[in-house]
Amino acid sequence: MQRSLIAQLEPQRIYGLRAEEFQVFLLVVVATVQRHVRGATPESPKLDRTPLGPEDAGAISRRRIAETLGIPLETVRRHVAKLVARGLVVERGQGRSDEALTVQFAAEGAHGYFCQPHRVMGMMGFALVGDFTGNLDAVRAAGEGLAPRPLKRRFDELLAEVEALATREGLG
Repeated sequence: MQRSLIAQLEPQRIYGLRAEEFQVFLLVVVATVQRHVRGATPESPKLDRTPLGPEDAGAISRRRIAETLGIPLETVRRHVAKLVARGLVVERGQGRSDEALTVQFAAEGAHGYFCQPHRVMGMMGFALVGDFTGNLDAVRAAGEGLAPRPLKRRFDELLAEVEALATREGLG
């Protein structure tokens, strides 16, 4: 038991973190990799020390950290600020629901989009412009490699709706 405790304390010492800071750090690490590791197989790419790109990495909010660890939100904010300042964690941009977004499409077709902060949950959609059937084969092919599973599942559901709409409208 003593060896187990020492083995658990060694990473804390290496990173120079107090116990509570280390708990926050570990929770961020687990949240970052769990989605990627959960569906991994020995043949999966990036089962090495290659950093995960933003499209593969999960995330966790300060509020969720506070709820999970049972510590005050303001304490979590201070710990995260220290971890960011030391370069141990990277803070992604925060989505703002009150920012206006304007997009002008130069071509007819089905144009996919997703919400970057919520991509892992499958928050995505299609903007249908004009005769949107002209590029459906390319859209379908682009969706074949989507990950994680919730995003791929949502993509397939929406594409089926787009194809049904095209049939009802007599397009394509």
